[in-house]
Order: sequence, then structure tokens, then C-alpha cells
Amino acid sequence: MGILYCGCDPLHICPDIVTLGKPIGNGHPIAMVVTTKEVASRFEAQGAEYFNTYGGNPVSVAVASAVLDVIENEKLQQHAKEVGNYLLASLRELQQRHPLIGDVRLKQSGVLLSTEGKYGNVLKFKPPMVFNHDNVDTVVSKLDTLLTKIEDECVDLRYNFANVARSLASSAESLSTASSFDSLEESSEEDLSSSS
Repeated sequence: MGILYCGCDPLHICPDIVTLGKPIGNGHPIAMVVTTKEVASRFEAQGAEYFNTYGGNPVSVAVASAVLDVIENEKLQQHAKEVGNYLLASLRELQQRHPLIGDVRLKQSGVLLSTEGKYGNVLKFKPPMVFNHDNVDTVVSKLDTLLTKIEDECVDLRYNFANVARSLASSAESLSTASSFDSLEESSEEDLSSSS
């Protein structure tokens, strides 16, 4: 849901039929179809009927109505926009300190967490609408700690690889093999000193 009720909102179009699912019930089982009077009247004109065991359940309708009231009265969509902007700014600041962060994007509102992308290298973060600035600070702090640890381990790996390369080079029979390891060792030591 985020800052929009429907995905069609930013397109400035009014679809003939919209389906609404899980978010409308906030955990209570309900889904609905919203349509124009014109489309609904065609169903009636053709004698089409639709029935299911959950259809028109007054408790579910009351829950959905209450969810919409809370979203509107507590201004959750505006809250999502404000916190999303704060999250974006905080992650971009973190990006400046950590070369492992390639890009930071938010979709509209910007906590579920999953990996996405072809190589599993995209961290997808989906906070709930009640997420606040303190929550953002906590997440960004934890992410900063994790990224620092990962980057430190990468430096250790480069250092260990340089030691392995040095050992191989000293025992190698071929001078060309040894010189290629020496150049690798030098570049690894340069990387190590530049990251300190």
C-alpha cells in the first residue's frame, strides 16, 4: 500500500475494475472487487450472479472499513512518505561510507527483508507503515555494523591471499610463475594499505 491506495493512482487513470486483497483486512481474511456502476449493471442485465461462502461477510466488511479509517485518520500514508524519505537519506549517507552498497532506491514509500535479483545481490527492504525514525536509525546502525564487518573480512581475505601467494611464489620452480605471484602480492598489499 505505502503512500498509494492502488498501483494505478500515479498513472492518473480510473480502471473499470480493481481488486483489493490482503492489505485491506490488515491480516483479516478479506478481498474485494471495486468496479464502476456501468460494469456492475452489465452483470445484473445479463443475469450474472456471483456467490461464495465469504461473500458479503459483515465482520470482514467492518474490518476493512476500520482499516481504511485508521489509514486515513492516522495519516499513515503521509507517515510512510516521510519515513521513506528519511530512510532513503540515511541509506544514501551509509552508501558514502561503504563501497559494497551499489545503489539505493525506494519504491514510493520506500520489516520484511529479502534478497532479490539475478545473483541474489539486491537487498529488498519492506518496512511496515508504522515504521518510524527510531526504527530507521536502528536498521541503518545494524546495517553499518554488518557492512563494516564484511568489509574488514574482505581485507583479511586479501591479506591472507597475499600470504598464500607469497608462499606459492617462494616454492615455485618457474620464475615467470613466481613473478606473477609477486605482482599479485604487491597489488594485494597496495589494496590493503589503501583500505586502512
